[in-house]
Amino acid sequence: MVDVMADYYSYEVQYLEKYGYLPHKNSMALQSDAVITQAIQELQRIAGIPITGKMDGATRALLARKRCGLSDAELLHEHKHRYNMRKRKRYAYNGGKWDHHNITYRVVNVARSVQELGYVRREIYDAFNAWNGVSTIRLTETSDPSADIQISFERGHHGDAYPFDRPEVLAHAFPPFDHEMAGDIHLDDDERWAINPIDKHYREISIRSVAMHEVGHSLGLGHSNEPQSIMYPYYQATSSLHDDDILAIQALYGSGDFKFTPKSIPPSPLVPSTPSLTTTPPPIKEVTPHVDDIPPDPCFSTIDAVTLIRQEIFMFHRSWFWRIHLDGTLSNGPRKINTFWTDLPTPIDGVFELNDHIYFFRGHKIYEYSGLNRVSTRNLTDLGISDDFDHIRLAYTWYYGNEQRYYIWAEEDYWKLDLNSMKIEVDYPRKIDLNWWKVPKNASAAFSWDKELFFFAAHDVYKFGSLKMSVIQDYPKSFAQVFPYCSAHAEALRTNKANKTFMKKSLPLLILILFLFNKLI
Repeated sequence: MVDVMADYYSYEVQYLEKYGYLPHKNSMALQSDAVITQAIQELQRIAGIPITGKMDGATRALLARKRCGLSDAELLHEHKHRYNMRKRKRYAYNGGKWDHHNITYRVVNVARSVQELGYVRREIYDAFNAWNGVSTIRLTETSDPSADIQISFERGHHGDAYPFDRPEVLAHAFPPFDHEMAGDIHLDDDERWAINPIDKHYREISIRSVAMHEVGHSLGLGHSNEPQSIMYPYYQATSSLHDDDILAIQALYGSGDFKFTPKSIPPSPLVPSTPSLTTTPPPIKEVTPHVDDIPPDPCFSTIDAVTLIRQEIFMFHRSWFWRIHLDGTLSNGPRKINTFWTDLPTPIDGVFELNDHIYFFRGHKIYEYSGLNRVSTRNLTDLGISDDFDHIRLAYTWYYGNEQRYYIWAEEDYWKLDLNSMKIEVDYPRKIDLNWWKVPKNASAAFSWDKELFFFAAHDVYKFGSLKMSVIQDYPKSFAQVFPYCSAHAEALRTNKANKTFMKKSLPLLILILFLFNKLI
């Protein structure tokens, strides 16, 4: 039998054994030619290459491709037992599922080729977030060492039964069985990992794409023979789930509120292909336009948002804004927001400037501008904020010592932004009342001015002290007490009022004098 197998190299037989196509044997001589031929045919069928039963060029090229280190045995089992069904599933399960739907994960370390934790966290977040929302499971990052899923970069023998000792293996993950490594994901640190790989020859490997695949295993999915599926065993740079992936995870955990129509099933047309004619015109809907043409008083208007832009203070109220010099004097305005940012929806909920870009928050959207030009539109969920929050209350920059931090508030919760990953830091949201003492619950805007933090609520200003983490004494103050332009405005109002009072009190005396003067004449 050894002579029969002379056409096969030992590594080829070992490959077939490792990934479940051949039973494990101690010697090549124990595998028959017929068994190996059948194994090669199964490998070719699963991979979607021509089925020849021979270790030809296409098959040897397949063996050289980067892939997941887990076996294809479950997928083979599905195929062998479903020939009598009208339609065979193209995906498999690895035999387990989580007994709870709120699943946490933690990034343990960084790759040698990508040593910035923020970048790694962003890629891992995007990988997990691809699986969020398509079923009833909820995946959340945490720094807690007891997280359900631990993601780490490992080398060689690393404490489990699956050392990284084969050149084609990128990563492996443990299914959600009852053992200490349940759900954990290991990525081979000897690979050349990248954030946005542009190498078409796969010398650079996408952290996000591989992590997306391994998350599927962590949730209980096996491999798929659909080449476009993220659960296809062989590496491909992709950033989205295939219909098969969504169907598989929903079959395991349920669909929840997610409405899914596979792309292979064309949706019913919403209108007939030939429109019907009618002699009755459609009713005209009467719309009452919203009028906001009266400029607000910069000293007596509530503030929706405020920030520093190019060393000027910008204050926003409904569809208006005005600019203030750093010395507190009025620079320009009020002006319509759309005279500057022509396509920005108003009113806005929050704003800050970061790396010369301006980020406006409105509803669940974030509008990023470079100067007056919009460069991107994202959702709050892209930052890692739960879709339970459909808007924010305020956003601001805070100087804590020499560190510049960025915060986002909702009604009762707040988040801190990781500037490297542009994602929310782990262990957020937190409760506002626990850390930001005496800030009023109706605070609608905040910003840092001369490295001091100020909150705005109604017509009052609150200054926040970093040492005691509380609003400092002698606050709140009125706009006139904080901003010189309002002081002058208030003084003008007082002078005008005094003049009116004087005229009101003097008018009877003037009338009497004029009456007596006329008598004398």
